[in-house]
Formats: sequence, C-alpha cells, structure tokens
Amino acid sequence: RLGVSVRGALALVRAAKTLAAASGRHYVVPDDIKSLAEPVLAHRLVLDPEAEFDGVTPSSIIAQLLLETPPPSDRQAV
Repeated sequence: RLGVSVRGALALVRAAKTLAAASGRHYVVPDDIKSLAEPVLAHRLVLDPEAEFDGVTPSSIIAQLLLETPPPSDRQAV
C-alpha cells in the first residue's frame, strides 16, 4: 500500500555509514545494507489488508527485495 519514503532511504544510508564507521571503514559495503534494511525499513511499509491475510509481512518483502537486487559491480554499463 505504502512504500518506503525518501526519508526512509536516507535513514538506511545514515545507518549504513554509521555501521561502516563503527567497523573501522570509511565506506559502506553491501552487507551493511543487507544487515540494516529490515530493522530500518520494515516499520515504514504499510501493507494492504489482503496482503496481511495472505501472510505477507514487511520483513518478507524486504528479504525478497534483497534477494532480487544484485549488489553493485565494479564494471560500468557501456
């Protein structure tokens, strides 16, 4: 019904940068995003009642998106 807003995406970026800094890095890696996506974004999703009746949860949606989205590569598209 409602997806994550720009503010939600910015919160994920800030959390990932904080995790990277806490890990002694000056850069974010895909695993930072994967570990933080559910706790940062799940409460920001609003599901249709039909989806809830079918057993869909915000956490399952985020997990599926993470599975379907490949991490960035070093190669640029030509």
